[in-house]
Amino acid sequence: MGLSPGPTVSLTDARKERDRWEIVLKAGDDPLIARERKTEEARVETSRQDPTFEEAANTTFDAIKAGLRNDGTAGRWMSQLRPYIVPAIGERRMSQLHQSDIHAALAPIWGSF
Repeated sequence: MGLSPGPTVSLTDARKERDRWEIVLKAGDDPLIARERKTEEARVETSRQDPTFEEAANTTFDAIKAGLRNDGTAGRWMSQLRPYIVPAIGERRMSQLHQSDIHAALAPIWGSF
């Protein structure tokens, strides 16, 4: 199990990490699996607190569709997002989106209205 490249971690910090993972190992857990689990938990928490654009769009649509005609089944609200916007910026976290990203994603369809 590697901790990180040598120059980026001091010897003191490396020893602390080694001791921490040794405790996990002595408890009968696999340190690699424990580290993967911790990484996955952090990813899930980040996803919950900072959703992707696609997750935020779906959440917003679910929240407003009751007020849309036929519960939004006509598809007009999401019809422009799914083919154009989601492929362009759907996987980006909301906190990492900039106005220029949204402008670039919308530019191809602005001329079609």
